[in-house]
Amino acid sequence: VVERNPAERVARFERHSRSPLEHVQHFLHRFPTMVPVIVLIVSVAGFALAAPNFMSAFNLSLILQQVAVVGTLAAAQSLVILTAGIDLSVSAVMVLCSVIMGKLAVEMGVPVPVAIAVGIAAGLGTGWVNGTLVTRLRLPPFIVTLGTFSIFTAVALLYAAGQTTALPDDSFLLWTGETIRIAAAGRTDTGVQNLSADS
Repeated sequence: VVERNPAERVARFERHSRSPLEHVQHFLHRFPTMVPVIVLIVSVAGFALAAPNFMSAFNLSLILQQVAVVGTLAAAQSLVILTAGIDLSVSAVMVLCSVIMGKLAVEMGVPVPVAIAVGIAAGLGTGWVNGTLVTRLRLPPFIVTLGTFSIFTAVALLYAAGQTTALPDDSFLLWTGETIRIAAAGRTDTGVQNLSADS
């Protein structure tokens, strides 16, 4: 505070230079979504230094295969989280739809496109159940999806009778497992040849 005369006081704010750490903290406060990106970059760099073959094309293709399903679910889940919600039943829904498609196509002889359509419809139906309970009945999404997680898992187990459905090698349901050859990645089988409610 600077006094010009006894009756007048003027506030003066001194600006001090920020340290590098304070700049980083300010940046992360402004852009909190950059935190997982930075963690990912640091993790990749650390693994690359620890294991020289980590950045090989073959290893990267394996990583992409392993995160494909989870990444697809996470992309849809992000829309729910952005609206301050949560869905704990996505994994059970994935298993239920997979079992339905596998059972219809392999054991019941239903044409594969029809089986895929039924599986998608089952996913839409489970989403409608969750959405109705949350938006119409005003129930907490955490409690709703925790309950439907158990329900959908039980339905998948009952429908599959606890058994594994083996798909033939020429099944159209394995179209996502087609081999893609990129540089040194070589031949990599990405298809899932067994559908089971136990997974």
